[in-house]
Amino acid sequence: MTLLVGVWCQDGAVFAADKQTSHGTAGAMTVGHPTTKIVPIKNKALFASSGHRGLGQQLCAALLTRVDKFDGQPVAAAAKDIQDDFRKMAGPAYEMAQRAAPFIGQQAAGGDVTCTSILAAKFNDGISIVEITPVGAVEVYAKELPFICLGSGKQNADPILAHLWSIYFPPPHLPTLSEGELLAYWTVKTAIGVASPYIGLGIDVFILNPKASPQVRELTDDQVKQHDGFINEAAIALRSVPETMRGKAQNLPDVPKLEPKIKDKGSA
Repeated sequence: MTLLVGVWCQDGAVFAADKQTSHGTAGAMTVGHPTTKIVPIKNKALFASSGHRGLGQQLCAALLTRVDKFDGQPVAAAAKDIQDDFRKMAGPAYEMAQRAAPFIGQQAAGGDVTCTSILAAKFNDGISIVEITPVGAVEVYAKELPFICLGSGKQNADPILAHLWSIYFPPPHLPTLSEGELLAYWTVKTAIGVASPYIGLGIDVFILNPKASPQVRELTDDQVKQHDGFINEAAIALRSVPETMRGKAQNLPDVPKLEPKIKDKGSA
């Protein structure tokens, strides 16, 4: 239960996430606890997962052994290796969940093995964001698919981010890292504000910039909140639109009415 946002930028990638991790029992949520869901991997990549934390932690550990090779691999080859790693871990977990379902219920059993993850790294053909689905399928996000939202807040976050993107970055424009920070943070902030289920308790924002040192860094709370100024200015500008538009609309002509035709008496 979370919201993860990944944004592909001109010179790197940005991940943002809410901080709420939900405890639960038998598939039902109990309480929330603030945690950081985005993990830097050897200062070369960013990783985050939504769903069962155990599988996400195992995949993160597997990526620690692979991340040094990414610079020498095309993303397609690396994606195949990542897919194989995940399926080796997920297969036994799914089998055990299937055996446990008759005793603990389908929802509880499924919740223990459902995990979706995203990885941002630099490969030898450029920077990409890679999604790992709950069945281990891998999809690459780059210029043609420049952003992704995952988790329980996805249903609200997708239209928010797509709307912001259409306004500020119509094709072929792409955001800088600073603009990517704004988009990712703004999306999570708005999704929390509309009470998306099981997300909240703060926002984390991380940046991957292969040209910088360090390549991976986390924004401080003060750096994140600097984006609130632009968001507030955008809200003020939108509130002024009705004043600008008032009085400009022209009266439309009355809609013509169709009179029914009455047939002459005696006609067939």
